[in-house]
Amino acid sequence: MQRKKVFDTITKFIHIGYINQEKIKLSKILIGDQPVKFMCQTLYGSMNHTNVKKIDKIMNFVETKLYPEASDENDKQELIKKLGRIFWWICQAKPWRLGDPSIAEMLIRTIWASKGFPPPAWKEGIVPWVEVTNESDVEKFAENFHTLFK
Repeated sequence: MQRKKVFDTITKFIHIGYINQEKIKLSKILIGDQPVKFMCQTLYGSMNHTNVKKIDKIMNFVETKLYPEASDENDKQELIKKLGRIFWWICQAKPWRLGDPSIAEMLIRTIWASKGFPPPAWKEGIVPWVEVTNESDVEKFAENFHTLFK
């Protein structure tokens, strides 16, 4: 049986992260040059989430390294970067069946509130998890995380 060719051209973006110098392949975005029908919707590509075998490693990294660093940070500018890293990694890992970005947001807002800082609001039109998929470098995302807020 021969497979039907769906796209003439596919552009592939693979998000990569590093945990203790180990390269971790994360989400993958595929963009095609022609529309395809999938469940009655016209799509030009897809997003494949991080391999489930990597989730424990990522969440352990968040729990044992990133969370303690953020919990110990008192400088507002440094804290927002650390929270950006936590948000990026959790959104990339997609450890829960539903609601990962919302759960990640509640975690970072809880850390923020524990410092006594007023909670920042997202800028209008921002979809935080989409911003994660738009930036493949966690350090760049962390550096610019503050720009997502009012």
